[in-house]
Amino acid sequence: MGKLTNKIRKSIATKLSLGIVVMAVPVFVICMGLLFAQTLYNLKKETDERVASTLKTMELRKVAFMNTVETATNSSDWLIKEHMQPEFLVDLTRRIVMLNANVSGCSITLEPDALPQAGRCFSAYSVREGDSIITVREASYDYYSKIWYRTPKNMGRACWVGPYDDYNEGTLSASEQITSYCKPFYDDNGKLLGVIATDLSAKRLAETMDEEKAYADARVKIGRYYRLAALIVVLVLLGLLLILVFTRQIVGYAIRPLRDLLVQTQRMAEGDYSQQIAYTSKGNVVSRLQNSFASMQASLNQHISEIQQVNEETAKRNDELARARKLVEEAVKQKTAFVQDISHQIRTPLNIIMGFSQVLRDCGDELPEAEVRQLTGLMKRNAKSLNRMVLMLLDCSDNGLSEEMRSQKEEHIHVNKMARDCISNVYAQFPGTSIAFATSISDQFSLRTNKVYLIRSLCELLYNAAKYSDGKHIILRVAKVGKMLRFVVEDKGPGIDKAYMNHMFVPFTKVNYLSEGLGLGLPLVKRHAQNLGGDLTIDTSYIEGWRVILDLPI
Repeated sequence: MGKLTNKIRKSIATKLSLGIVVMAVPVFVICMGLLFAQTLYNLKKETDERVASTLKTMELRKVAFMNTVETATNSSDWLIKEHMQPEFLVDLTRRIVMLNANVSGCSITLEPDALPQAGRCFSAYSVREGDSIITVREASYDYYSKIWYRTPKNMGRACWVGPYDDYNEGTLSASEQITSYCKPFYDDNGKLLGVIATDLSAKRLAETMDEEKAYADARVKIGRYYRLAALIVVLVLLGLLLILVFTRQIVGYAIRPLRDLLVQTQRMAEGDYSQQIAYTSKGNVVSRLQNSFASMQASLNQHISEIQQVNEETAKRNDELARARKLVEEAVKQKTAFVQDISHQIRTPLNIIMGFSQVLRDCGDELPEAEVRQLTGLMKRNAKSLNRMVLMLLDCSDNGLSEEMRSQKEEHIHVNKMARDCISNVYAQFPGTSIAFATSISDQFSLRTNKVYLIRSLCELLYNAAKYSDGKHIILRVAKVGKMLRFVVEDKGPGIDKAYMNHMFVPFTKVNYLSEGLGLGLPLVKRHAQNLGGDLTIDTSYIEGWRVILDLPI
């Protein structure tokens, strides 16, 4: 007994079945037995008799309707033959409709050229519209193909056609479904003259049939069964109510875990795995299903976490590959541009040196001494330009950077003398250039630093000023600013657009790629300055040309 009770408690189907059987079987057996045993037999018998009588009456009324239409049509056949005049035919259709209440319309349609004085085609039509009768001679249209004309013509005798919809756009038409009795009429020689069609409204026929109610007196006949039926209905409703309440309680308690599972699975379907399905220790089917869902959710969470981690790592590596590819493409572009640019920059001075060397070799004895000096000076300047480019290329290399980092910075340099030497060096490269020198320190002032990289830096700044300005308003200023020694080089010229200021210290970057130079001067000077403990900056407030500031520690 204990095992049976435990089995019933764990089985939802068993609990539902017991509840329904206990409440439903007695109630429905009693109620339905009383209802069918006491009322169904008598009502069925009386209803069958009433329905048979009503159907017979309806059939007789239908036949009477049809006989009325046929009689009205057949009695007009000889009148049409005797009076083949347009006015008479039109009036005849109206009289047929007016004298027969069951007729909804009538048409007399002649064969083509059957009535020469009426033209090729003739059709008279009268239709009942409410309490009025509308009569017209119809306009010409393809009525010879209509079912009410074609059918009796082909059969050669009177017949019923329909129901059908006789709507014709632009003509007088019946507004409802009609059934027509159609009869062809002939002359004495047996030649077809036309067709007379008398219409019977399908709607009116249906309304007439509906007047016969098979259950008109059913209320009176079943009155004696009202009390019994009321009692049965009350018992049925009471039993249904009890079943509903009892079943609702059982089912609600039984499927509560299923509702919880439904909510959880809907959240999982929407991508929300944050709330874990709880495990249960109950042993019924729903509890085992809940535990299975909980295990499935835990497994899904683990797999989703792994997939998300893989996706994140993949996305990260894709981004790294994209950046690396972009850097490689940019490096390839820069390499190509650098090779093209360095080839051009070196080829020009080499061509000058080689060309003038050939001139001096072939015609050196014939040229004036002044011209020879001019040519050798030009060759020397281009050689220095080549040397400058080679030094910059060595400085920007890894070996140059390592050498610069290892260089000594303990040399004592007389600043003013070094500045004048740099100006003289620029004069040799750019004859005719005017560079003013302004210093606020004494000639005996010395700076402890690396002489080579300081001279290269200052010469490069002066070189750029002489190359890219008018060459007449270049100033080199030297002054102490706090614990720093400041070198300021300024000129008057086109200057640099502010849009390019942030790119001036990027290696191999030039404002105009067609101009001379490698785009290494300012980046190398800034690197030298930082390696010497200072910095190189551009004065963006200066708008008359170009001003650059080199600060070094004292």
